[in-house]
Amino acid sequence: KLPILLLPTAKSKNEPSKRPASASQQTQRHTFTIPNDLRQKLAKLAKQQQTTLFTLLHTAYAVLLHRRSQQTDLLISTPVIGRQQAKQIRTIGSFINMLPLRVQLSPHQPFTHLLQQQDGIVTTALNHQRYPAHQMLTTKGAAAQTALIYQQPPRRLRPLVSKLLNPLETAPLQFGDLTITNLDFDQAQGLLDAVVELTDLNGELYGSVRYRPDQFDAHDISCLMRQ
Repeated sequence: KLPILLLPTAKSKNEPSKRPASASQQTQRHTFTIPNDLRQKLAKLAKQQQTTLFTLLHTAYAVLLHRRSQQTDLLISTPVIGRQQAKQIRTIGSFINMLPLRVQLSPHQPFTHLLQQQDGIVTTALNHQRYPAHQMLTTKGAAAQTALIYQQPPRRLRPLVSKLLNPLETAPLQFGDLTITNLDFDQAQGLLDAVVELTDLNGELYGSVRYRPDQFDAHDISCLMRQ
């Protein structure tokens, strides 16, 4: 049986909160930044443990959810590109699949031990990334209620992405002959109640949390990200 995340929230008076029977498709967004000095420390730890920064961030998010919910069995999805075959590389279209990663931890387990455990799980899961995750989750009677997305833009796109992430940048941007306007809009999340997105850019991690306001309020998310 797959785990279901039950986070205490203000709406549930800090009791474990069950998902509403009919979840809203509306979302709100909370932004934050992990500064350069902390990002460097995280990257150094990942290198020392011979793992990736993504695996470290995913594991840290699991520990954060554990501290908030007291649950020791968690399911956190992440998107994978889904282009495993050479012929798919130049094919137009989206092959992205949400890959659920299970985290089973002990309250007294050292973080580095959990990190090594998750490094093996991530590697194994990537070898099975073509499995239809949505089918597996619905068959097992659970929903992957949260996800963590880590992305590092290609070098040639970093100036553009940097401007798009700047909340003070409101004017249209020119990218060659293309004019780009930054729009903030409600984004449907399907089965997900909260999505943490981290963009690795200019030595910092720019964070964004998309969440359902019928499940969480702004204070819940703000407190969670400050821990």
